[in-house]
Amino acid sequence: MGNTQIASQPGDLPLCGVRVVEVTDGSGETASRILADLGADVIRVEQKGSQPSPLEEQREDSLNFYHEAHNANKRGISLDLQLQEQRDTLIRLLQTTDILVEGLGPGGIAGIDPRLDPTRLRSAFPSLVIISISDLEYTGPYIEASATESLHSALGGFMSRPRLPGKEPLLPAVPSVAESAAITAAWAAVIAYYNRLLSGAGDNVYVPILESTAQIIDPRFGMARSAVGSITTSEDHGDHPDASALYPTFLCADGYIRICVLSSQQWAGLSAWMRHPKEFADQAFDDLSARLTAVGTLYPAIRRFLEPKTRSQIVEEGRQFGVPTGALLELSEILREDHFADRTSSAFIETKAGRLRIPNGIMKVNGARAGIRRPAPYPGEHNDEIMKRLPPLYHRPSTGKVVPLVSRRPLDGIRVLELGVRVGEGEAGRLLADMGADVIRVENTAFPDGSRQTNHGEQISTVAASENRNKTSIGINLLDPNGLQLFKDLVVQSDIVLSNFKLRTMDELGLSYTQLAEINPRIIVSDPNVFGSTGPGSDQLGYGPVSQASTGLTFLWKYADPEQFFAIADATTIDPEHTAARATAIGIVAQLIRRRNIGIGGTVTVSHADVIVATTLQNSGVPAEMMHRLPDLIIDPHTRSRQAFHNPTHPLINRSKRTESTPAYFQNVPDVEPRPAPLLGQQTRDIAAKLLGLNPKKISTLLSSGVLRETIPDFAPGVEEGALQFQHLLQHDAEIMYRKSQSTNSDELI
Repeated sequence: MGNTQIASQPGDLPLCGVRVVEVTDGSGETASRILADLGADVIRVEQKGSQPSPLEEQREDSLNFYHEAHNANKRGISLDLQLQEQRDTLIRLLQTTDILVEGLGPGGIAGIDPRLDPTRLRSAFPSLVIISISDLEYTGPYIEASATESLHSALGGFMSRPRLPGKEPLLPAVPSVAESAAITAAWAAVIAYYNRLLSGAGDNVYVPILESTAQIIDPRFGMARSAVGSITTSEDHGDHPDASALYPTFLCADGYIRICVLSSQQWAGLSAWMRHPKEFADQAFDDLSARLTAVGTLYPAIRRFLEPKTRSQIVEEGRQFGVPTGALLELSEILREDHFADRTSSAFIETKAGRLRIPNGIMKVNGARAGIRRPAPYPGEHNDEIMKRLPPLYHRPSTGKVVPLVSRRPLDGIRVLELGVRVGEGEAGRLLADMGADVIRVENTAFPDGSRQTNHGEQISTVAASENRNKTSIGINLLDPNGLQLFKDLVVQSDIVLSNFKLRTMDELGLSYTQLAEINPRIIVSDPNVFGSTGPGSDQLGYGPVSQASTGLTFLWKYADPEQFFAIADATTIDPEHTAARATAIGIVAQLIRRRNIGIGGTVTVSHADVIVATTLQNSGVPAEMMHRLPDLIIDPHTRSRQAFHNPTHPLINRSKRTESTPAYFQNVPDVEPRPAPLLGQQTRDIAAKLLGLNPKKISTLLSSGVLRETIPDFAPGVEEGALQFQHLLQHDAEIMYRKSQSTNSDELI
C-alpha cells in the first residue's frame, strides 16, 4: 500500500463473515466490490479461457486498470467450467455461500450447467440469496437486444437531459450506467440477506440495468427538481430547454467556478457578499423563478464580481457567506487536492506490473474508511486456499421446486428518524420506508425542506409527495430545549437517525453520535454530505452540481466547442445525489446486519464527492436505438411489462406523478405499496401521543408554544369546515393514542 490510511480490517466491518461468490462478465463487479469493501468475503470466479469483460481495457504497461479498480478486496479462483469436475467445484463453493452475484445475462449461468439455474439453486440451497444482473431483461420485448452504455442511457431517459439547446446529447466520459446498476445490485443484496437473517429464506433477485438507469442517474421520477418546483413528466417533450442558468459556471482569474444559488437565504448571502449591487435590488428576486427570468441582468454582474478572484478565494468567501460554490477541477487536480488527500479518497496499490492509484471505497463506517485492504486477485490466485476447505458435493438431487418463500418487508419493525433537508437523506429514507421501515420525518415549519416549496401555493409539491411516500412527519423545534428533549425521547425508541444538516450542526445541537449512543447504544447514525465529515473542504456547501464541478466530472462532460470553451452538458443534472442516497442505504442495512451480531449501533458517512471520485477513477482508463424522454419511459414496452413505475394519487394533489417501484425484482419481498406522503408535521399529534406518551392537553400546550409544529391539510369541499373536522379528528386520535401508550408505558411523559 502506498501513502494512504489503511482501511478497516474485515473484523471491524459490518459484513464480516458473509460469503459472496461473483460470476460476472462486466455487470456486477462493482456491486460485489462494495460488499467486499464492507467486509464480505467475496470470491470472484473467473472462467479459464473466457474473454475479458467488455468494459475491461488492457493498458500498454500490462496493468488492467478496470480489473484492479473493480476487484480489489476480493479473492479469486479460476475454473474451467467446460469440465464436469470443475462445475462440481463451483456447486461445492455455492454450498458455503450466502450471496451469489451473477451477471451473465438470460440463460448465462444456467447455460454453464442446468444445476446453476437460479430456480434450481434456490431449491437446493433455500437460504441462498441470488442477485442476477441483466442488461435489459430476462423476459419481454428486449430480451434479444444488444446493450451498451449509450443504449441504456437512451432507453433510460438519461441521454435526453445532458445537452444544450440545439446540440446533440452528450454523455459523461465515465460509464455511469454500469455503476448505477451496481449500486442497485448491492442494495438488493444487503436487503435480501438481511431479510434472510430474519426469515431464514433466501431470494432470487433480478436487477435490470435499464431500470437502474432510469431510477438513479438524475431521475425525474421521485425526488427531482426539488429546488425549482415540479412539473409533470408530460411537459418534458420537445426541444431541450436551456437549464444551465440553474447551476451557472463563470470564468475567474485561474479557471472556472460554479455557483448554486437556490434558496432565498443563499440569494441574500450572495447579495451581501457582492455588497448589494443595484442589479439585485428588486425584492422579487428572493424567488428563484424571478431570478431565472432575469439572468441577462443578474449574471453579468456576478461574472464581473468573480472574474478577478481565484477559484480558492471564491470557494472560501462563498463558504463565509453561505453561498454554495465549486471550483471546476480537472482529474489531475483532484488527485493533488488537499481535501481528497486528507480523506484518502484514493489509494495506491502495488501490483505485479507496478504501482496503481484506485478508488478507496465510497463510505466510512464507524469513523474508518471502508476501503482497500488487498489488491485484486490474479487468475487462480486463491484456488488452493479456497478449494481445500470446500465440503463434499451435495448429491441430493433437486426436486425442481423452490422452497416456499416468506413474503415480508425486510425492515418491518425498524424505526427511522429522518432529518434530511436535501435529496440525499430524503431518498435514503424513502428507500428504507419502501422496505417496511417506520420512517418519521422530523421537520420544522420555520425551516421547511426545499422539496416542500410549490409553484402555485399548493399544500404539497409533487416532489415531496413522491419522495415522502410511506413516511410520517412530526414537527419539532430542535432549537428549543424542550423540543430537543422530545427528539431524544424518540431516539430511545428508534433504530436509525438520518441527518444531512450542515457539518457539525448535529454536534452543536448536542446530537452527535456519541451523545445519541449514550441514550441508545443500538442507534445507527448516518450523516452524509457533499464533501464528507473530514478534510479541509468538509464544511463547503453544495449540491450535486457543485460536487460534479469539484471532482472533475464537469471537465469530462463538456462539448468540444472552439467558440465556447465551456459548453457544459451537466448543468441540468444533480447526479450523484441519488447514487449517494443508495450508498447510504446500503451502509445502514449493513450496520443493521452488524448490530444483529454484536448488539450495538454505529455510523455511516457517505460523501457525494467521494462517490464521484470513485466512479471517475474507477473508469479512467453503439447499437442504434431511439432516445427516450421521460414520457417515453412510461409507455416503453419494457417498463410497462415490468410495472417499473407506480402512478399513485395524493388527496391534496389534483394530478398524479409517476414514481419508481421496487428497485429490483424480488421473489421474497412484495412490491412497494405507496401511501400518501404527509404534510410537514401532519402526524405530530399522533406521534407525540403514541411514542412520547404526551396527553392531548400537553400536546396542545407544546403546539401553542412552538415546541411542536403541525400542518393541517385542507381537503374538504369547505376549507374551514374541513380543517375543523380534521382538527377534531386529530384530537380524537391523540386521545386514543395517549390511552394506548399509558397501557404500555410505565411513566407518563408530560
